[in-house]
Amino acid sequence: MRWLVFIPLLIITAWGNAQVSHKDKPGFNYFINNQSNKDSCRLFILKSNHPDSLPEGARLVHVINATTYIVQFLNDPALSGANSRFHLQPANHYWKLAPALLPYHAVAKTTGKSVFQVSVQNAAAFIRYLQLHNTNVQQSGYNRAAGLFTIQADTRFVFDSIAALPYVLLIDRGHKPVHEETALADFNETFNSINTVHARYPALTGSGLIASVKENCFDTSDIDLRQRTLVTGNSASTISVHATQMATSIAGAGNTYFTGAGVAKGATLCALDFNELLPDTAAYRQYHITVQNHSYGGAIENYYGGDAAAYDASVNTDTSLVHVFSSGNSGDAAAADGLYQGITGWANITGSYKMAKNILVAGGVDSFYNVPLLSSKGPAYDGRIKPDLSAYGQDGTSGAAALVSGTCLLLQDAYRTQHSNQLPAAALVKAVLLNSADDMANPGPDYTSGYGMLNAYRAVANISNNQFARGVVQQGQSNSLQLTVPANAVRLKITLAWTDQPAAANATAALVNDLDLTVQQGDSTWLPWILHTTPAEPALQQTATRGQDTLNVAEQVTIDTPEPGDYLLHINGRRVQGNQSFYITWQWDTANHFTFTSPVANTHFIAGTNNIFKWNSTLVPERNASLYLSYNAGSSFVKITDTLNTAAPYYRWLAPDTTCVAIARVVTAQGSYTSDTFTISRQPYPAVGFACADSLLLHWPATPGVAGYRLYNLQQQYLEPVADMADTLVVLHQQPNAGNYYAVAPLFANGIQGGLSYSIDYSLQGTSCFFNNFTTDLQLQNQALLTLQLGSVYQLQRIRFEKQTPNGWQLLKNIEPVNALQYRFTDSSLLSGINTYRAVLVNSKGIALYSQLSSVYYWAKADILLFPNPVTAGGALQVLCKTPFNKTLYLYNMQGKPVLQHALQNTLETVALQGLPAGTYIAVVGEDGKRLVQQKIVLVR
Repeated sequence: MRWLVFIPLLIITAWGNAQVSHKDKPGFNYFINNQSNKDSCRLFILKSNHPDSLPEGARLVHVINATTYIVQFLNDPALSGANSRFHLQPANHYWKLAPALLPYHAVAKTTGKSVFQVSVQNAAAFIRYLQLHNTNVQQSGYNRAAGLFTIQADTRFVFDSIAALPYVLLIDRGHKPVHEETALADFNETFNSINTVHARYPALTGSGLIASVKENCFDTSDIDLRQRTLVTGNSASTISVHATQMATSIAGAGNTYFTGAGVAKGATLCALDFNELLPDTAAYRQYHITVQNHSYGGAIENYYGGDAAAYDASVNTDTSLVHVFSSGNSGDAAAADGLYQGITGWANITGSYKMAKNILVAGGVDSFYNVPLLSSKGPAYDGRIKPDLSAYGQDGTSGAAALVSGTCLLLQDAYRTQHSNQLPAAALVKAVLLNSADDMANPGPDYTSGYGMLNAYRAVANISNNQFARGVVQQGQSNSLQLTVPANAVRLKITLAWTDQPAAANATAALVNDLDLTVQQGDSTWLPWILHTTPAEPALQQTATRGQDTLNVAEQVTIDTPEPGDYLLHINGRRVQGNQSFYITWQWDTANHFTFTSPVANTHFIAGTNNIFKWNSTLVPERNASLYLSYNAGSSFVKITDTLNTAAPYYRWLAPDTTCVAIARVVTAQGSYTSDTFTISRQPYPAVGFACADSLLLHWPATPGVAGYRLYNLQQQYLEPVADMADTLVVLHQQPNAGNYYAVAPLFANGIQGGLSYSIDYSLQGTSCFFNNFTTDLQLQNQALLTLQLGSVYQLQRIRFEKQTPNGWQLLKNIEPVNALQYRFTDSSLLSGINTYRAVLVNSKGIALYSQLSSVYYWAKADILLFPNPVTAGGALQVLCKTPFNKTLYLYNMQGKPVLQHALQNTLETVALQGLPAGTYIAVVGEDGKRLVQQKIVLVR
């Protein structure tokens, strides 16, 4: 007879050079079923460090760690043979629990009801079970595509009853704690050639496409996201800086500053809450989302969870939807469970949802083209290549994921312009991104950087040039494509990718449909690159070798120096259920080629800061090439360095404090290569001269060497040019559609524009209608110092300082002409009490502008002053007191009856006298029973 599915299940544990005690394996005994018949199943000790070396006839069901496996024997002879040679133990059903739920984890010790996610292979049977046990279990969610139920039930009932069901595959926590990855501290689009895309393909902005940022909510009022956000009912209530940075990196407009423009500045953004970690299936359809960014992580989880199956199903259903995850920032940690348990620095991707196949996982690369220590690394739980690729992320992988997400939008935009507004399949986007990535770390793919560093420009160019093809294969079939490679081609690269069906949750390997790529020319055949999967650090560090890939949904073949001619690309259906579509893409470089990728057209180097020269080169590497720079648009060149290494990825250069139109040139033994024209300048920062109801004056420091300036105003979504001028000052008459934000850029004689300044909101600069500030301060010599700070002197004729007296405003000082931004005046004739002043500006048209009032308090003799006197009935009495604390004002009528009591708290206190009839009163200010001041106060009608 054949053994039924999963009955019996056996625990097999392996030995190294010495035996491993059961108690040395945390929780090992927890998986032994003490109720089973030990004569038919026993603990199996195997001298192996990999599940490939299992007894003949045993099927691997689950990997607990590198030395312990759950297996099933398919027939009696296989079981008998294993019993005669190995020591076996029967397994219970606790291997179906996610590692965080095992008893040696604290969460399993909780009592009462908790939320769980249950993955099943027979949904109808589980639904019937839930109906029969509705007093013990409540269902709150169901992902049909992944067979994933969310339930609430008692922990012990879930462990002992639900886990025992034969169709239950995995039980996981219902709510996994997650956190945003490290915030973005440095944003630079040069390293991933995003700047080159913007220069070469300016029409590609992602306009009309919608990307979702799944985490906390971004700031929808940020001017870089202005009027390009969708408000949904599914966003988080918490607004975070991290989420705003991710949204800006993906699709920021660059309105705040020109260096902060996102990858796809025309795209619309939608915030979705990561409190629910499963796919937002309804939102994808409702809001037409095409890319979702996931820059968050949790614990290191090395298993194919129900959430991973759900994301694979999400892409399998909506084949154009692209999910991009950050790999995590736990690159220095070790996994606590699974095949790669305890290997520090490897297999530390943060979250089981990142174990999905049909998604993209992005690792980080720093400014030196190194993978940072904290960037989480692969392999995936089953040995697959993770991360898929890497991108610039100086302080974490969050920003790397955002750059990849933005690039996916550009690829979708490039594809739809040539395909009747249709979107590319996610598998095509993946194939193109992996194929165009710049190889780094070890040659070929590796577990630190994946298939290399994001090269947005090459990816967009490959889509725009139609360097891809689609095909379909079935089981045992082969689909072939002929590719003609020209002479002088180098670095031929071919990548195959497909969207796979979701695997069953808790599967030992995630791949369902397995395709094979081979490249053939004549008698030569090339296989794809594969990585070693043995759970040991030396194996994981090894360079890729060529072989048959049975794990990944992407395969890549490279040929460094291909012979010209026709190549056959064979795609074989090695293990396929039904029809499996695929995409294949290719690229090559031209020999003896050098091209600048920074600077490119419209690049602006900032004077006095570090800037990047970057290139793509197939030259014979030289360490002593020369870099020249022209500060006069090519008329002459100055040597910057003669030790340029053309094999290096870039050269960092501190630009001098100059303003010019520049051109770079690299001279090698093989030739001379010139960049696009670019600019070097300091950005002029605008300031507000005055902001009146009908007009606004802006000014900025002069920039030497420029012909003029261009003023920008933030209108609907972007900064728009409003005026060109030669002067450093402009008066704008307010227009109804004008926004509050302005920026300015230098203009050169040939019409080339320099870099934009930071944008300022003129209403927040502290300048009103000419007045920046007007203050009065009491001096030690019993004088009042009046200080006036102006925003501008534009068309001002004179200034008057005035003082308020019982007879009106008294002129203290008249100043004419007005040619400075600050004026002072000292008043030596102070009156006892409040001394109030104002400044008056008179312009060339005779119109007077008045400052706010400013006052000083002065006590000529007494420390307490009561005024005015008389007081209008129903009005207020002012009490001016040097030290008001612990003092109280009492008011008595002429019969000596108290009618008011008021505790003094401020130097100037206003005491309301409402309800008191006209007449004469006695006011007393006292402290601790002592009378300090007594004065008659008259109330008049």
